[in-house]
Amino acid sequence: MLDNKRINGKEISTQIGDNLLLMLQENNLVGKASLGILCIGEDAISMSYKNGKEKFAEKYGFKVETRRFTDEVDSEFIIEQLYDMQNVFDAVILQLPLPKKFENDTLRILASLQEDKDVDVSNSETKKYTAPVVLAFERAMQAINIDLSKNKIAVVGLGAVVGMPIASYCQSVGAQVIEVGIGEHEKMMNADIVVSGVGKPEVIKAEFIKEGSILVDYGYSYVDGKCTGDFEKDTYEKCKYYTPVPGCMGPLDVACLFENVFKATQR
Repeated sequence: MLDNKRINGKEISTQIGDNLLLMLQENNLVGKASLGILCIGEDAISMSYKNGKEKFAEKYGFKVETRRFTDEVDSEFIIEQLYDMQNVFDAVILQLPLPKKFENDTLRILASLQEDKDVDVSNSETKKYTAPVVLAFERAMQAINIDLSKNKIAVVGLGAVVGMPIASYCQSVGAQVIEVGIGEHEKMMNADIVVSGVGKPEVIKAEFIKEGSILVDYGYSYVDGKCTGDFEKDTYEKCKYYTPVPGCMGPLDVACLFENVFKATQR
């Protein structure tokens, strides 16, 4: 029964990848379209996303180079690396989140990303691309034929990586957006769609969502060595559709990132 409710992000990701490979072949860019990834520290979730990007690139004909450094480096070093990488690669990303010591300096660091290189849309001033998390959300909703403008959408957590871009996008297409902060779970109880990127294991319980809702889970946490999302498993019994963790929004986000990388080669 639950299989009928799953949104198949891996399948959509494969379709995107196959299409990108064709476009690379048509433009003689296989093994040439390049992405530079800068990683600071050893955050397990960040490394998982980095690995996913490297595997996608290898499978679909992109060139990826990752530069890794410990959290002993300082902000100026990171900025220098980003400037250097932007002279080398078609596109560049700084793998987030940064270690906690950079918390108060993250925005300044991200501001060093140039608009035409910032395919992850990490710099708040970047307007050239649509954020991959938004593109992934669009694709997931298209797969189940959802008209967002006709729905109430609860966005749990307003972080810069997921919550804020998703809320802004939903508002732009005419949806009624409900912003849900810490301890405000009752706000999502009437939502048609609940989107979460909090990153706290099973923080959203079944009693917080209504019957027949759609659950979109960007959360990614490790519990006893296993990956889990923000929604507890009992929520799947109540919903109409859900995105499994792992295996949906993560792969979709990666595929959409590489759509932007391809666009970066066309500037």
